[in-house]
Amino acid sequence: MRPAFALIAVILLLVPSALAQVDANHLITPGVGIGPLKIGIGISGTTAAMGTPRGTLQPRAEWLASVVGVIPDSSTTYFFYDYTYTGKGKSKSVGGLRAIASRDGTLVWVQADYAPEFVTVAGVHTGLSESQVRSIMGDPTRTVKLLGGHALVYPGVAMTVVDNPDLTGYRSVVQIGVFPPR
Repeated sequence: MRPAFALIAVILLLVPSALAQVDANHLITPGVGIGPLKIGIGISGTTAAMGTPRGTLQPRAEWLASVVGVIPDSSTTYFFYDYTYTGKGKSKSVGGLRAIASRDGTLVWVQADYAPEFVTVAGVHTGLSESQVRSIMGDPTRTVKLLGGHALVYPGVAMTVVDNPDLTGYRSVVQIGVFPPR
């Protein structure tokens, strides 16, 4: 009995210190944002916090966001890291943050791509397996089939898991997107 109590005491002491290491600039908050990128702020506020985007893209290629259904027409994706799409579900990048803004410049989706330094309070980040995410967050409210993968959708947050062994990040979470709660 004493060893079990000692183990629980050690775990309780370590968990707050591990969570304290996630600073505000790297915190994923479902329904709110990721670090300085917050749902509902304007792109001008985003560029003030993040600097000039490295690239932009019309969101036809934003397959996860379009499947989840929060991306309005005429929106633009802003990449705050070097992103190069090479086709067939592969990209050349080290990962980072992206934001999707509606026509009026308001952020409607923010996303961490291949960026394990961005973490939820519970410890979810890219690179985890689906079973690890489910053990932390429980069952998703829904699962959406995607080309080459699937999305685990929870209130205000979705994780892309790659199912295709030919794609980068096979069997792991490669993207975490935050959207407004419904």
